[in-house]
Amino acid sequence: MARVKEILKEKDDREQYDYERDNVAGLSEEDFERLVQERYSRAEMDKDKEKIQNQITQLNQHINFLEEQYREVEEQYDGQVNAQRKAADRIQKIRFNFEAIVYLKQG
Repeated sequence: MARVKEILKEKDDREQYDYERDNVAGLSEEDFERLVQERYSRAEMDKDKEKIQNQITQLNQHINFLEEQYREVEEQYDGQVNAQRKAADRIQKIRFNFEAIVYLKQG
């Protein structure tokens, strides 16, 4: 239903050209009709251009959002890598200390 209303609105918004009234340049009917079709095409292209501009803006906003999320995830990953490295170093130190204690007790 909304689509039908949208189409009807577009038809109402379209400019109506009349050969007798709007032919100020003295064009033939065929040339006048071609000119009218070109004007309609140009109007449609302008509408499409606006829609595409809106889509580009939305996509740029989404790209910025995704880049921000990527940075946050990367920071979290770097923090996790550092924490894992520190834990591995602690485990290695504990293992070394344990081996040293066992060696001293055997010794």
